[in-house]
Amino acid sequence: MTFVQETNSHIVYPLHNKLYYTFANQPLDITSGGNIEPHYLPLATRTEELTLAWELVNDIENATMVGDANTLLASIQKTLSTFRQLQFDLGYIPQLQAHLLEDTSILFEWIFDDYRIGFNIDPNPRESGWFMLSNNNLGSINAYGLISGIDLDNQILWLLNFIISHS
Repeated sequence: MTFVQETNSHIVYPLHNKLYYTFANQPLDITSGGNIEPHYLPLATRTEELTLAWELVNDIENATMVGDANTLLASIQKTLSTFRQLQFDLGYIPQLQAHLLEDTSILFEWIFDDYRIGFNIDPNPRESGWFMLSNNNLGSINAYGLISGIDLDNQILWLLNFIISHS
């Protein structure tokens, strides 16, 4: 088995020897006559883990919150799709739960036996955040932070790596 490393986060992933790409290094784009960018793979349009979350966002009226939620869900979806293309088994990841709270904020949450990972989208974007909480079995982790001003893709990658390594 070989390994690849994501350059920004320095997280190492196993790359199965039987993983083959379905295109050549520089495939020809017949439509425009140019080359297709070889560093990109097509992503699935939706992932089943996010169905409830996407449905909830469709019912929100606050355009800023819809935009923030769509950005978050698109980043999660992109990371899950990338993991699938690297042939990770993600069948154990449950639906991302989605709730509209009384204060009109949105709560997205994955609930596992020993930990929870979630995101809140607030009407005030500077108050939106992420969290990870675990029980004593995983050392009583309490990690949280604001979404504003961070590299959201790297944060989601870190949280999903936690899910993969602890499920």
